[in-house]
Amino acid sequence: MKYSVHACGISMMCLAALAAPARAAEADAGSGKSDKASLSEIIVTAQKTVSTLQKTPIAISVVNGDAVSRLAQSTAEDVLKNVAGVEVQGAARGQVIAIRGLGTDTPPGVGESSVSTNFDGVYSIRAEANTLGFYDLERVEVLRGPQSTLYGRNATGGVVNMISANPQLGKTSLAVSAGLGNYGLLRGEAAINLPVGETLALRVSGTGITRDGYLNNGHSDQKGAGVRAKLLWKPSEDLSVLTGFEGAWLKGHGGGGVEVANFAAGQYYTTADSGIGGQDYFGYKIWSQIDWKVGPGIVTFIPAYQKGSGQNNGVFGGRGTYGRDPANIEQNSGELRYASAPGSSVQWIAGLYHYDYSQYTYSLDNTTYGSTAGFSYNRGISNAVFGQVTVPVANGLRLIGGLRETWDQRRAKGTDAVGNIVGGALSNSFFDYRAGLEYDVGAHSLAYFTASSAFRPGGVSPFDGKTFLPERLHAYEAGIKNRFFDNRLQFNLGGFYYDYSNYQVVDFFIGATGPNLVFYNVDARNYGLELDTQAAITPADTLNASITWLSSRIEGDLILHPADPFTAVNFRGQRLPHAPEWTIKGGYQHLFDMGNNGTITARGDLRYVSKQMVAPNNTAGAIQDAYATLDASLAWKSANERYGVTAYIKNITDKAVKTGYFVGYVTVGAPQTYGVTVSVKF
Repeated sequence: MKYSVHACGISMMCLAALAAPARAAEADAGSGKSDKASLSEIIVTAQKTVSTLQKTPIAISVVNGDAVSRLAQSTAEDVLKNVAGVEVQGAARGQVIAIRGLGTDTPPGVGESSVSTNFDGVYSIRAEANTLGFYDLERVEVLRGPQSTLYGRNATGGVVNMISANPQLGKTSLAVSAGLGNYGLLRGEAAINLPVGETLALRVSGTGITRDGYLNNGHSDQKGAGVRAKLLWKPSEDLSVLTGFEGAWLKGHGGGGVEVANFAAGQYYTTADSGIGGQDYFGYKIWSQIDWKVGPGIVTFIPAYQKGSGQNNGVFGGRGTYGRDPANIEQNSGELRYASAPGSSVQWIAGLYHYDYSQYTYSLDNTTYGSTAGFSYNRGISNAVFGQVTVPVANGLRLIGGLRETWDQRRAKGTDAVGNIVGGALSNSFFDYRAGLEYDVGAHSLAYFTASSAFRPGGVSPFDGKTFLPERLHAYEAGIKNRFFDNRLQFNLGGFYYDYSNYQVVDFFIGATGPNLVFYNVDARNYGLELDTQAAITPADTLNASITWLSSRIEGDLILHPADPFTAVNFRGQRLPHAPEWTIKGGYQHLFDMGNNGTITARGDLRYVSKQMVAPNNTAGAIQDAYATLDASLAWKSANERYGVTAYIKNITDKAVKTGYFVGYVTVGAPQTYGVTVSVKF
């Protein structure tokens, strides 16, 4: 907290400095031109109530679901790569999201991410859904910065909300798309909406994909299928009941790693690892959302149950495994909240939250795979009460106040490096707050400042029985959101300061007694600036760009073992992993209107990311140097918007990018890929 006063002062000066030019620019826009070019309003539910993106006092980006389908974006890396301040990390299975340098390097189920990932309002602890859940989407909302009062645990870095399309009453529709590409890619997606009387509607969607691996041993492939069914009952304007089922199957080899020496020699996708084995995972979720207008507000109840199991046999990063990971994982959650109606002068929300999970994994002795017997079991229970209110106090000025109290329990047991059974338990309670103000600088300009806290739960390592502490974050953020020139230019600017206590770090190394997996805590700080802008240059031309500058530093002594022979190194003064200093992203598209022959949209996207560590390791193998990538697409749509064809190419320059590191091996992002998708709607 020693930087808190300094950070608060910087934030307020930033806010004041930004307000004046915003007012002047808006005055200029008022004299406007009659150009038809315009940016559309985007509706979001980031604060668990309906509002527009530009009137939400949070740094937030939205990815449109149509673009996800059209460009065959089937993973978190594909969908989020153009979002400001976001990096997607590689993992043994699935992908993990980092925002403003905060993600996770802890094993799934043992530690949890700093970014809360939610599918249709339900939190998921595992990363598997990030590889297959992106179909029949309405939108993806990315909230940057801590969101603990409304989202609770694991929202220190931010929140990613994946929102699938809901059933529509009184409408029959069918949408089908299919695609093919290099590396043997075949992908299909379909969704059907069926009305059942006047108050009931059913929507069923599904997807399937098969793609060969990028690595020479067949790993880093993608094979799987998913299905989702949602039933909406709306007997009146005051009551709606939405019930859903979602299942996902993952097959193929799964993730893979490349030796650091091979990567350094330019053999980016070549490994000596065997291609034996594979993954076989199935998981499902059952959930409901009940919204009932009662008095001045809306009562919402979201119960959910998730279960998954699978095997993951094979060789990853020079190490073999044979067993089930997870043999079983179960999650139960429930949220009950009462919130003001959209558009109320005073916005308020209060609620209760419960979450519990258990995860069990095991491996067996197997000489073919080089696997040894062992197990791990993790259990967590969390309960919380929360509330937040936004109150007008003067013309255009509103105060924000929020709080959340959470009670968290963890326990774990498992086998250590020599086969002994170890275990432990940890209990904590947390009080989180959010305080701030928002001010309407003009009709289309919103300035805001917030001070907030957040936490990421601690845990118990099932590998040695030792506990690691919860992370605590105190954050300060100021920003301004603007629409200028008759809604043709969107210019959002923000600054943030993070004061971190007990940042969680995992150290994996080979010692005298064999493999070691040790958890540490250390103080750290991040601060930075973000610019996110869009422009409708003409009715046919649009431009978007974002720039993120991030300063990051480990403040305390952190002794890790990054390199063979795994001698101790103090990481004090180093940057956090997944925290590049500069990230620049931009895109341009032009629409060719061909009248009755439809439209053609040409688009290009460029990304530049400066040097970063892809794991808590400062050796050359774990450092990704600065790089740039380029994507392009050409999309035709019929005049009645029923038919569409898109050709795309991703990573045009075929840049091999490290996304993760694990003891002498790196995970590598996709090489150059290209393909075509065809879609039809009825």
